[in-house]
Amino acid sequence: MLAVPRRASVQAMAAELPAAIAWARRHGLTLDHDEDALTLWLALTGPGAEPDTVEGYLLRGRFDDYRAIAPEWLFVDPETRKEIGADAFPAPPGVGAFGASLFIQNNSRVLICAHFNRLAYASHGGVHGDWGETTSWLTRRPGQTYATNIGSMLDRIYRDMAYTRGRRAPVAT
Repeated sequence: MLAVPRRASVQAMAAELPAAIAWARRHGLTLDHDEDALTLWLALTGPGAEPDTVEGYLLRGRFDDYRAIAPEWLFVDPETRKEIGADAFPAPPGVGAFGASLFIQNNSRVLICAHFNRLAYASHGGVHGDWGETTSWLTRRPGQTYATNIGSMLDRIYRDMAYTRGRRAPVAT
C-alpha cells in the first residue's frame, strides 16, 4: 500500500477544510473534523421512505494517503459514528428516477460509487477494476463524476441525497 507521509495528508486536508466548512455552512449542514485522525463527518438528511418524512445520515471521510489516493467515503451510524454497513446508507432512487445514483449495492456491500472514493476501486473491494489504480483518481474520464477537492466531493454526495428514498434498513438501536 502507498505510504504518503502523514504530514503531507494532514496539510492537504487542512488546506481544503476551510472551503469545505464554508460550503457546509452555506447549506446549513454540520461538518465536524479531526485533522489528527484525518477524518471528517458530515450530518446529512434525505427523504424518508414515507411521504413528507426526513431521514438523518452521517457521512464519514478518511484522508490517509490523501491526495496520492482518493479518500474513503462511507455512511456510518449517525449516533455512534460506527460502521454498520448497508443500514447506514440511503436507498438509491427507484426505477425511472432522474439520473444515476452514487449509492449502489454490489452483492452484499453498499458503497458510494465515485472516482473520489477509494472504496469504489476493485483494489479496495469495490466494483471498478476498470478505473485502474486509486492513484489515478484525479484523471478526468468521460461520463464520470469529477470532484477533486473535499468541498466538491461533499457537494456531489449531497446532491444525490435529494434523490434517495429512505434508508436501506432501519438503524438498529
